[in-house]
Amino acid sequence: MRELKHYLHSLVEKNILEELIQYLKDSIESFDHYYPSMQKEFNLFHVYYWIQFFISKYSYIIANNNYDY
Repeated sequence: MRELKHYLHSLVEKNILEELIQYLKDSIESFDHYYPSMQKEFNLFHVYYWIQFFISKYSYIIANNNYDY
């Protein structure tokens, strides 16, 4: 079994990672608020598909320099 390496991050790196995680949480919450899942039981594919959509949309905007979207 491989041993995990542990790294200590600087305060700046830690803050950036925390802000990124909070941004993702807020984005998912906002999406779920406006486009709730109609299924009776929660399914993580709902979140997975949204993340894939977000990544595709972001990549499209960056690739085409279409920031007015």
